[in-house]
Amino acid sequence: MKLADLIHHDTTIDFRTLQTDTELLEEIQARLASLRFYPPTDIDGLYGPLTKAALAKFCDAFKLDSMRHQRFGKAFAKHLLHATSPKDSGQKPSNVKVLTDADYHRAADRLAVEVAAIRAIVAVETEGSGFLPDGRPKILFERHWFWSLTPLPVSQTRPDLSNPEPGGYLGGVHEWERLNAAIQFDRPAALKAASWGLGQILGVNHELAGYKDIEAFVQAMHDSEGKQLDAMMNFIIHQDLVKALQHQDWKTFARVYNGPAGVGVYDLRLAKMFKQYQT
Repeated sequence: MKLADLIHHDTTIDFRTLQTDTELLEEIQARLASLRFYPPTDIDGLYGPLTKAALAKFCDAFKLDSMRHQRFGKAFAKHLLHATSPKDSGQKPSNVKVLTDADYHRAADRLAVEVAAIRAIVAVETEGSGFLPDGRPKILFERHWFWSLTPLPVSQTRPDLSNPEPGGYLGGVHEWERLNAAIQFDRPAALKAASWGLGQILGVNHELAGYKDIEAFVQAMHDSEGKQLDAMMNFIIHQDLVKALQHQDWKTFARVYNGPAGVGVYDLRLAKMFKQYQT
């Protein structure tokens, strides 16, 4: 069973069917992960507490009654397949400078790669937009990075913010709630522990992205998608990933850009999106 089947055949399945369909659960987990409701390292096709919590948050964000009635049909599948962020109207925020085709071509020319490669990365990382509907940059707060920067005393009082284990993702605007709470303990460390914008560049890598200090990097992430794209290009260059992009070596790109855990999921999504944009 696929999400597309629920749409095309206008089918509704019950909770028991959902729990036992490994293929469907893998697809659901992957989509929830792309929306930052679910950790991308835990896509296994198994229904557990993480999947339950992610589904509940997703349905709540989009005002769906699927979890409450334990019935999953066309509306649920359409929202999950086509959503970009909670409460997204489909329009980019009016207060930010968004990317143009010229920006994509400029980036592609800089790396001597196909435009489709740049578009694929942006699509997989942030569904094509570096900003939330409210105008703030898209972020993901990484509690294990905050822990590495401030192991004590934050981890003793707020293990949800400072923890050696990755996780605790809430997705969308709620990631800003986590970041703002962490800022109360240590602002520079909190900003460095979040990934930012179109390329989801981790703040701790601000120098690789072209900025000497974290505050300048964060300001640039607020300024425009163009600056977000430039930061992504700088990071790719400094990580010696240009050749991987030029040869569409998605496994190497995924391993270096997103870490070893991304291989097997992230690289496949990149390859798929690349082919779509080529055509």
